[in-house]
Amino acid sequence: MRTNHLFLLLRKFILVIIFFFILFIVYTNIVKLLVFNIKVKNVLRILNNNEKEFNIAGEKIPDDEINYFEADEAFIASKLGFINSIYHINGSEWGDGINILLIGSDKKNFTNEKARSDVIILLRIINSGKILSLSIPRDTLIKISDGEWAGYDDKIGHSLYWGGIENLKKNVEDLIESPVYRIAIVDNFKNFEAFLAVMGGIKIDKKLIGDTGIRWIRNRNFRDGDIERCKRQQVFLKHSVTKIWKVTNKGNYIYSNYFFNFLKRIIYTDLTNEDFNNILYVLKKNKFDPRNDFFTGILPGKFGKYDSVLLNRNQLDCWLLDEQIIKKIRFLFYSENNNLFKKTRVNYLSFVKINLSNIFKNVINKINTKM
Repeated sequence: MRTNHLFLLLRKFILVIIFFFILFIVYTNIVKLLVFNIKVKNVLRILNNNEKEFNIAGEKIPDDEINYFEADEAFIASKLGFINSIYHINGSEWGDGINILLIGSDKKNFTNEKARSDVIILLRIINSGKILSLSIPRDTLIKISDGEWAGYDDKIGHSLYWGGIENLKKNVEDLIESPVYRIAIVDNFKNFEAFLAVMGGIKIDKKLIGDTGIRWIRNRNFRDGDIERCKRQQVFLKHSVTKIWKVTNKGNYIYSNYFFNFLKRIIYTDLTNEDFNNILYVLKKNKFDPRNDFFTGILPGKFGKYDSVLLNRNQLDCWLLDEQIIKKIRFLFYSENNNLFKKTRVNYLSFVKINLSNIFKNVINKINTKM
């Protein structure tokens, strides 16, 4: 009896410990979410009131460090970790996926007035939970696909100016010979500052915040000008994804959806919450790690000249495609079905199952290791 009584007490003790452990985890996550919520609301308030600065405590960069961000060749992308993965990744595993187009516009009211796209980045997200981010230099020479100026040679960055978002999307689709599934547009420097504020800055080898972050991301003061800027933007994007994955607790359903709803306040996108959760599910299921599963690249080519009929000007600078490597890029981004991630409808319980499955697998692995 004594033995049974001891086992009963032990079991109750263990259950109490488990209960308080779960309670502690829940409490910790609620507090973290509340703190994040306060930061987001504060940033959005400043943004909506058009205040000058976001004033993040402890994040102000001293004036004597500002010149660092205007430096030239000492801070090229290759020294900051950029690798053009286009030359290294195995194309055979990239067959099942979707393409999402990221655009940086130079005008806030891009739907109502003529605007150009300073940033064109194509994301390839595949079913094995990997992401390829490809910068398309704005000076890339193409033939305009459709519209009033169809058939003329021009820089792809002008597509937004001549024919709006759909024209730019169509030209990108013709370039990669596959559909673009969704679009996201950053059309305001202040919105970009808001993103940096919520993230608490993005650290490359210095922390980027506010106006300093904008000047860093837009800096073309390099020998290769906009091409080098594209590479540095890829470095920034990888660091940002790594930070987002950390902030959202490695793709936690609640954190991630809250963060996505914040993003929809500062960018224009036709990506729905259902789309987002399907993508998040694929990343979570495959234990996405930005350090190893997020690949960066830039559309290979060389500097050249062209005569513009549209602008009535000759010998304009442009970026000429590498016709050999573009075949591999088209292979990497090829899609027949742009509804890949809608095969299974996911919800909160889907993510709970993943978490429980991962916990179970970790326990089994530890047991096998000890044996």
